[in-house]
Amino acid sequence: LRDGGMLSGLELPETAHGPVVIYPVGFGVEAAWLSEALPDHQLVGADPDGEKVRVASRVVGADADIRTGRLEDLGGDTDGLKTGMVVLTGRPPGSPDPQTMLRAAAGHLAAGGHLIILAQAPEEKRPWFHGLAEKFTSEPELYNPAAVEAFLRREGFQQIQRNPVAESTTLWIRAEKA
Repeated sequence: LRDGGMLSGLELPETAHGPVVIYPVGFGVEAAWLSEALPDHQLVGADPDGEKVRVASRVVGADADIRTGRLEDLGGDTDGLKTGMVVLTGRPPGSPDPQTMLRAAAGHLAAGGHLIILAQAPEEKRPWFHGLAEKFTSEPELYNPAAVEAFLRREGFQQIQRNPVAESTTLWIRAEKA
C-alpha cells in the first residue's frame, strides 16, 4: 500500500500533534499504516460497521481506540475530540452528505491541525459499472475534489495540496486549519 499503492500519495505532516483520527476505519489497513508511520500519536478510528471495527481492532492493535460509530460521535458529550490530524478515507453508505462530513471532521481539528481526504478524480473516466457496484457494496464513497477544495477555501483552510495516488484515479487532498 505504501510503495505504489493507495498510501503512496499520502504525505503526512510533520507538525501534527495530539491523536490522529481516521474515518471510516474499514478493516484497518490504512489505520495500521498510520499507526506505524506515527508511533508517537494515539490513533482513534470509527466505522459504522461493527464487523469492520472488530477486524480493524485486531489489525491495529490494543494501543488504538477503534470503535463502532460515526465521525460526529467521537469525543463524547464534551466539546469533542481535538486533534492534529483527521484522515477521511470516504463516506460510508448511509452517512450524511459530504459537506456535513467535512464539517464534522474540521470540528475535531485544533488550530494548525491537518485534514487529509481521499478523493475520486472526477476528470478521470471510470467504467459505468464501478458506480453501480459502489451503490450495492459497503465500501465508502470517495469525495469529489472540487467540492472538497471549495469547502476548504470557504472554511479558511490553508496550504491546500493535491497528491495523486500512483496508478489510480484517486488522490489525497491535504489542508491545514487556520
